[in-house]
Amino acid sequence: MISVLCCIQARAGSNRLPGKVLKEICGKSIIRHIIERIKYCKNIDKIVLATSKNKENDALEAVARDQNISFFRGSEDDVLSRFIAVIDKFNPRHIVRICADSPLIDPQEIDKIVSHHINTGADYSFNHIPRMNNNYPDGIGAEIFKSNILSELNHKSLSSEEKEHINLFIWNNLEQYKVETLKAPEEIAYSELKFEVNTEKDFLFINKIFENIYKGDVFYTKDIIHYLKRVHKIK
Repeated sequence: MISVLCCIQARAGSNRLPGKVLKEICGKSIIRHIIERIKYCKNIDKIVLATSKNKENDALEAVARDQNISFFRGSEDDVLSRFIAVIDKFNPRHIVRICADSPLIDPQEIDKIVSHHINTGADYSFNHIPRMNNNYPDGIGAEIFKSNILSELNHKSLSSEEKEHINLFIWNNLEQYKVETLKAPEEIAYSELKFEVNTEKDFLFINKIFENIYKGDVFYTKDIIHYLKRVHKIK
């Protein structure tokens, strides 16, 4: 049985920035950067790219094949059903969710939240967003669920929004779940920073970070903060 499976949630379509996950930074698509960075994680046993059956996502399947990772294609809007299908196929105890708009995910921070999640016996843990006073930047960590929690959600009468945003029911019913996070290390505790690609402006910002830091291998959030302090004078 797989202990920890990482599921990358991705689709080529996007209202604000069409085709963003296939846009290239330093000669590689955003989705490829994400996959390569996850491969540096020590606490993840398997990586699966989960996309929809829409024709435009054929390119994402091709990237998964090229990167030698598994993939699954299901519903465009019912994201929960995609995750349930992945759980049914691979039977992991825990499932890490990565959204494909976060090319600066930090494998060290992902490993930390996975360890914390397992050690505390949490139902759901996160450090991908600044919430519950964790002071994390937006878009460098991950969220992790016990697989049986997602299976239980699948049997509830959920709204279409709750099926698309699979953590929403948990956030709206925190009293029913054991939810954990971590305090961001002081050197990266900049909760005002966002490292997600939703607009062309976001893309240009993250592209500039890669151009100045990326040397072909992994770099970390502390390297990004050092660059931003030096060049953009953040405090």
